[in-house]
This record gives sequence, structure tokens and C-alpha cells, in this order.
Amino acid sequence: MSLSVYLDASGHPADSDFMVVSGFIATADQWILWKQEWDQALHAEGIQVFHATDCNAHKKEFAGWDDKRTSWFLRRLASIVQQYCKFSISSIIYLDDYRELNKKYDLDRFFPPYALAARTSLALINRWKKDFGEDNVEVFFERGDLDYGKFMNLMRLEGLPDPIFRDRKQVVALQSADLFAWEQNFELRRMQSDYRLKHEAVRQVIQMLLEVPFECGKESYHGEYRRADLERMVSDARIPTRPAVA
Repeated sequence: MSLSVYLDASGHPADSDFMVVSGFIATADQWILWKQEWDQALHAEGIQVFHATDCNAHKKEFAGWDDKRTSWFLRRLASIVQQYCKFSISSIIYLDDYRELNKKYDLDRFFPPYALAARTSLALINRWKKDFGEDNVEVFFERGDLDYGKFMNLMRLEGLPDPIFRDRKQVVALQSADLFAWEQNFELRRMQSDYRLKHEAVRQVIQMLLEVPFECGKESYHGEYRRADLERMVSDARIPTRPAVA
């Protein structure tokens, strides 16, 4: 059975609290059916290419939308993902912890945040393949993500095949990953934000997306990487400390 994973990122190393790389796994037939309904949903609203940032900010193709229309549309997209996607994968880097370690270690030269999140998402996919006995799995990343070239260099340094990058305009399935990564990042920020926002209701769309399986027994394929996890990576990779400033 042929399976494909489509992954996208949310977050910026300069000013975000989290770097998220996430997406969905489905069979070729499931992705075909998914695309048919996704295209219909976009066409009905006059949208050419879905981009979660623009949709939630009511910009570009979504100019003039209000919160009610946006919420309804996002729930419709989430329901399509629920119906056809088999499993979800995500990798979350806590950037405050990353920045603290980066002061001591030359972390961003070896593992920039996006490259690290993308690489750990691949490790989760490889574990999923082993656990579920699946060998025929293709993995695709969004081409436009920051530092995707450094991720490719990291893979080459490890002697691994080049990751496959595609554009969401041509490969529509990447738009599902964009939706998921944005919603995860938003929910993470909401959970650690001020009192008012923290006590708002959880967005229904992220609840729907999280109903796509991501666990098997005690194993979760949503990885969160905080200080202790990052320190282990630094040690395993033997990343050097930064020279002392005179």
C-alpha cells in the first residue's frame, strides 16, 4: 500500500515561541478523495490556494471575511482532513529553551530550528513506519519554509537522502499540513498566553484535527522538544560550545 506524508511548518526562529512541523499520512487513494473535496471547498468560496495565516488574518484572498465565515470554513476543511487522513505527525521545538541553549552551544549553525523540527519529524515518521510495518511511505515538505536548504544540508551531512520539497500551489495536500501546523502553533501560544486568552474556549478546528489518530498504545507521534530533550541532542551530536567572549 502506497502512503504519502505532507508536512509544513509554522513559527519563525526570530520572534516565535514555537517551531512546529506537522502534517498528515494517508494512502494515495485517500489523498485523491481528499483533494476532490478540498478543491470543492476552496472553489465554493472563490479561493485558489489555502494559506492559514492569510485566512485567519482576513488578508489577500480572504480580505473582507469575518470571524464567523472564517470559523465555518476552517471547520469544513478540518472535517475533510478527519474523513480521509489516516494519521498525523508533528514535531514541536520550544524556542525559548532553544535560544537559551544556543547562547552556550553553536546550535543554530548545526541545527537551525526549522531543520531540527523537520529532522525530528522524519525520525517520528521512521518510527511510525517501523511500528506499523509500513515501508512504502513518501515524505514531502513545503518548499517555501525558512532554512529548508539547511535542512537539506543536515540530511546530507548525516548521509541520508535529500528531502523532497514541493510547492503548495502545485501539491495541494501540503495545504492540509499548513492548516494543522498553524492551528497547533496558535493553540500552544494560547495555552501559555495572558489570562484572558488562556481562558477562551479551545478552537473547534484544532479539536477536530487532533481527532486524526496520532498515538498507538503509549506511543505518541507528536514530539515535543524542550530543554532536556534539546540538551540530549546537543550531547549526542557533540555540538561545540561557543568561544568565550573576551
